[in-house]
Amino acid sequence: MKATEKIEHRYIVCVDDDRALLDGLIQQLESAFSHTHEIEGAESAREALELIGELSQGNNVIEMVISDQVMPGMKGDELLAILHQQYPDMVTVMLTGQGGLDSAIRAINYAGLSKYLVKPWNDDDLRITIRDLLEKYRLEHENIRLFEELKVAYQQLKEAQDQLIHSEKLAVVGTLTAGIAHEIRNQLTILGYAEVIKMAVPDNQQVAQYVKNILDTRNRILSIVEEIRQFARNQEQEYEKSVLPLTEVINTALNIMQYDTDAKKRSIVKEFQASPVVLLNRDKIIQVIINLIRNAVQATEAHGTITVTVSENQNHACIEVSDDGCGIAPEHAEKIWTPFFTTKGEQGTGLGLEICKRIIEGHNGQIFYQSEVGKGTKFIIELPIEQTM
Repeated sequence: MKATEKIEHRYIVCVDDDRALLDGLIQQLESAFSHTHEIEGAESAREALELIGELSQGNNVIEMVISDQVMPGMKGDELLAILHQQYPDMVTVMLTGQGGLDSAIRAINYAGLSKYLVKPWNDDDLRITIRDLLEKYRLEHENIRLFEELKVAYQQLKEAQDQLIHSEKLAVVGTLTAGIAHEIRNQLTILGYAEVIKMAVPDNQQVAQYVKNILDTRNRILSIVEEIRQFARNQEQEYEKSVLPLTEVINTALNIMQYDTDAKKRSIVKEFQASPVVLLNRDKIIQVIINLIRNAVQATEAHGTITVTVSENQNHACIEVSDDGCGIAPEHAEKIWTPFFTTKGEQGTGLGLEICKRIIEGHNGQIFYQSEVGKGTKFIIELPIEQTM
């Protein structure tokens, strides 16, 4: 029974094949302990086992068994050995004559015997012995209960402390992001001149594409800053979505990664096994794919391979970004989604995967991964196709 559960009845069970001795022992114990315990008796070891089995139902506790050693059939030390296996916390006392000390020693060694009393016993000694054993039992179980409460309190304190630290970090991020967002917006105004460049050479399609890439990137930068700001405020963000071919969105992300100097040193392979049409926010999905590819770049050596796969089943469009890099250490398995956790040192913020997860969940999808140290990692995104209906 758990230490925190309320006990209905506490029992002391006496076992002796001599009815007169059994009644006398029960009477002695009732006179001393009836205010705290119910006293029951059995005339054989078998009867005692059945009685204890019945009394142990519910929230009842048999705290002590006092057994004679010499009885027909099963002896006292055999009974106590069985009880010790079934109820290791139970206090056991053996009553024996001088000739039964060997049995008492066996019971101490193999049955967890708490005490033995030599017949005939002194009534005061019996009462004091039983009182001390019950008090010891009570203190031990009180310590167990307090220890369990302490563990719960410690866990609650740790969770509260972690939450406080997390909240403080979010507050700092929120303050910084507000200032950064203002400065970024100011600096990005210069990119408006890209439109002027486009107007200056209206017939140059390559320049027009460059301008489009610049302006799209500006919008994504502003969107990322807003995502971090919403994250810092612990707010859910609603995304404007439209129905688009998923492969077109993935291709845009891959085209952007062509300008990444580290990504150029890797082989990025695309495997489009299907072309599902999905309800999504184009810029946010691009943001997720770029983040996952950059993580793969950082996890791989030069000339490593990163594979981006698109497939679909009956219910979901599936995106996989896999690499042949170092893999994720098992001790980091549950931490990678935790805000501010990073293995990249000063190069990482610990926000990338958390924000990716928020974005995918904002699309009613899910993101998870498979990894093996030394062989690589695969991130898998599932987006519901039925939302396009």
